[in-house]
Amino acid sequence: MLRPKIPALALCALLVACGDLDPVPMAELGDEEPVATMRFSEGLPSLPGLAGEWTRDQSLQPIVDQWTESWDRADGIRARSEAIGAAAPLLVDRMPEGEVARVVASIDRALGEVETILLETEVALSGPIEEAMRAQERARAALDSGDEAAALVGTLTSADHLRMTTPDALARLLVEQGEEALRRIEREDSYPEVNRERAMRLLVGAREALGGGNASLALRRAWYAVGLLDPDAIPATAPSPEPEVPES
Repeated sequence: MLRPKIPALALCALLVACGDLDPVPMAELGDEEPVATMRFSEGLPSLPGLAGEWTRDQSLQPIVDQWTESWDRADGIRARSEAIGAAAPLLVDRMPEGEVARVVASIDRALGEVETILLETEVALSGPIEEAMRAQERARAALDSGDEAAALVGTLTSADHLRMTTPDALARLLVEQGEEALRRIEREDSYPEVNRERAMRLLVGAREALGGGNASLALRRAWYAVGLLDPDAIPATAPSPEPEVPES
C-alpha cells in the first residue's frame, strides 16, 4: 500500500513564491495545513528567477522548464539537480561581480531564521532542512575557493530543499503518490469502491486547488486522499473538519 514520502521534518515549511527579493523575509510558523508549516514571504532565489533576471534572451528556457515541470514528477529531485547543474555555469557568466555571493548570503539568512525558529520550538533539524543546510555548506565552501558555479549550484539546491517542504510541493507529492496508488488498486477487486471514488474526487480537487493557487486546500485534499488509500500512513493529528470533497 501507499506510504507517503513526507519529509522527516515534523514542521514543514511554506514558501509562498520563488522570487529573488532581498532581504529574505522573516519566517514564521503556521498550523493551517495537516502538517504544521513555516511561512516565508517571497524571497528565496530560484533557477527561474535568476534566469529571468540575467538571461533575457530566453536561452535557458528549456532548462527552466525542466526545473518547473520537475515539481510534478516522482524523480523531481534528480531533474532539478540536472537543471541547476546545467544552468549554473551559464548564469555565472552573465551575473555581475558579487551577485553569486549575494545569492549565497540570502540563503544563509533564510536558514539562520529557520534554525532559530526550530530551535525555539525544539524541532529536530532533519529531512529537507538538514539537506538544505548541507547543500549550503557546500555552497559556502565553493564560494570561499572561488568556484562560483559550484557555489550557485549548492545554494540553489539548498533553496529547493526548502521548497520541498512547502504546502504546494507537498500537495503535488501527495497527489502524485495518490494517483499512483489509484492506478495500482484498480487491479484490486477487494478495495472498497466508495473509498476509491472519494479519494479520486479529492485528488482531482487537489489539482484544481493547485491550479487556483490555493496550496493549503490542495494539501488538505491530497492528505485526506492518501489517508483513504492507506489510513495507517496518516498521523492521528490530521485537521478537523475534513475538507469539502468536490462533487464528481
